Amino acid sequence: GAWSIRTGEPLTLQSHVHGSCAQMTRTSGLPEPSIAFLTAGAVLGKSFRFREAHLLANIDWNLAQEALELAVQRQIVWSDSNQRQMGFVHDDVRQFFLDQLSRESISKLHLRAASLIRQEDSKRTYELAYHYDAAGCRDEAIEFSLLAANQSQRQYANDLAIRYYRMARNWNPVEDRNQLRKPSECSGEVFLSTGEC
Repeated sequence: GAWSIRTGEPLTLQSHVHGSCAQMTRTSGLPEPSIAFLTAGAVLGKSFRFREAHLLANIDWNLAQEALELAVQRQIVWSDSNQRQMGFVHDDVRQFFLDQLSRESISKLHLRAASLIRQEDSKRTYELAYHYDAAGCRDEAIEFSLLAANQSQRQYANDLAIRYYRMARNWNPVEDRNQLRKPSECSGEVFLSTGEC
């Protein structure tokens, strides 16, 4: 199917995740719609929105609702009172679902996630930069990472600004001086303001 889940492996976590039997069995025997929904959530991030996970998973709304309820019951994710915002209880749980995907599938899902978010709200620059970068979309990754970096710099969130300036710079080959100049100069300003080398 669209998910390219690797088969032949039980859906269990290894013992290094909190080292408890309860944690190891949380994902055991999950139905396919639950796997699709939680994998979509994992691609979206450590926390995610129900509507976007449902659309990205491409499953029926009722099945997505059942998937969420089962995931909360098994303590795979937490959910707010309105069941609109949710997130994974542990990074290793999220990583487990990502590990079931091929690299190609992950890239495609990141691109779809970016498209969904951009249609919803193009001002969510941090998320768009992250998803376009993970999808391998050079122009969009540069565009939104610079927007995110500039926004962070205006808010004096220098660590974030540096992160996103670096993201933009990483997409520019050394010989492309014109595009390289802007993120390099801006990130240099932030480094100077923080006293870092």
